[in-house]
Amino acid sequence: MSKYEPLRNFLQNSTATELPVTFSEIEGILGFRLPASQNIRAWWSNNADNNVMTKEWLAAGFKTEQVDIEGQKLVFKRVRTEPQSPRDASGLQTTHRVDKSNQDRRHPLIGWLKGMTTIAPGTDLTAPADPDWADIALGPEKTDQQIADELAEQGLNTSDKIRHLATLWQKEGKPDRSRIAKALGTRYQHVRNVLVTPLSRDDTTASSRSEPN
Repeated sequence: MSKYEPLRNFLQNSTATELPVTFSEIEGILGFRLPASQNIRAWWSNNADNNVMTKEWLAAGFKTEQVDIEGQKLVFKRVRTEPQSPRDASGLQTTHRVDKSNQDRRHPLIGWLKGMTTIAPGTDLTAPADPDWADIALGPEKTDQQIADELAEQGLNTSDKIRHLATLWQKEGKPDRSRIAKALGTRYQHVRNVLVTPLSRDDTTASSRSEPN
């Protein structure tokens, strides 16, 4: 509960459209003195984020007008006939009123095609519209032979090709040796020997220079 709630109760119980009050009268309603901020005009603005007391007169359906700092007075003017719903501790309204005046302001085309589209039973709306969309976007998947031919065009020797394909083709965390041997047209034992005997940097350089394709 806000300590400024007595002001809201006072305004809600009033039937007047305009209520001229002095700062002293407001203090009498609240039961305590207003802070020094009362002498700043912005403190009496109708911005809901201004201060706690502002929320109370807005919730009561009033706004401030004719604020006279020197004369220590102002006018509360009613802006609606019904007060807002009470607010909870977070400052949010506990109930919400529906503004029916906005319900008929939608664009006339909204809902115009309703009932004109039918989706066949069993249709998977998450499936790609074009089954070949991956081939179009990324290109068709290359065959093992095409990949091997591309490696040959790069001038790699057989051992380097094996290591490259071993990285590319993993089966349960291990290189698919049979697939590599078949793609490169080499013996399985050759693939195994290359993969189980890692070469040093110098050996790799020498192998690249001397080993035939």
